[in-house]
Amino acid sequence: MNAVIGGLAALLYLLAGGWLAARLARAGAGAPGSKGGPLALGWGAALLHASLAQALIDQTLRVRAEHGEFTVGLAGGVFQNRVLSELVLARLAHHGFAARLGARLPANDAAIAYGQVIEAAYGQ
Repeated sequence: MNAVIGGLAALLYLLAGGWLAARLARAGAGAPGSKGGPLALGWGAALLHASLAQALIDQTLRVRAEHGEFTVGLAGGVFQNRVLSELVLARLAHHGFAARLGARLPANDAAIAYGQVIEAAYGQ
């Protein structure tokens, strides 16, 4: 289990700049079988969601700095996760981004395929 937690912490470090991942690794994330780490399993999940959301925000800020203002479209199965979707939408709004989450298309691969068709049709 420690190898799994260590691998997860390394991935989070790469995605989110490190401070959440370091905290998760130090605390043992409340993983099954861990002995009294200060974080409960719920905190580990919260840290994971916050890390992924922040990684997305960091990326959108970098793209905006390089290319200017744009509207962010959120699609893909990961946005079926309500917690992650709400975190990302709130943080995007905080940073002044207009963001869209599909209402007529499912938040999974079907929406991605539809987006690829639209891009192919109008991107040329």
